[in-house]
Amino acid sequence: MYFFNVDLPDYAGYSKYNKDVLYLLFKILLAPILETLLSQKLSYELFLFITKKSQASIFLSSMLFGLMHYSSVHHMFIAFIFGLILGNCYVISLNKNNKTAFWNTCAVHSLWNLFSSCIILLFN
Repeated sequence: MYFFNVDLPDYAGYSKYNKDVLYLLFKILLAPILETLLSQKLSYELFLFITKKSQASIFLSSMLFGLMHYSSVHHMFIAFIFGLILGNCYVISLNKNNKTAFWNTCAVHSLWNLFSSCIILLFN
């Protein structure tokens, strides 16, 4: 949400429930696809082409993932750590089955976003 700067306007009749549903749809469906494409697939492949080292590419793509979540240093650090997890998930899936690596990583990312979004909505 921070990277894409999505904010839903407050229209009359536009309930908090509807905003929460749209928020969850964005966080669970759209954001994981876009972020996995940018942070794992494209950046990993680019960094692998440059460095020729898989672990260095995962590290660099994780740094990019962390920078995409710039709301605070704490949030960026957590995103960096999660980027390492997603990067390794992508590479492991890539080594096992090239056709599903992207979607496997999107699924892990979606599940994480579902979990974290539910916690945020419960305490907001």
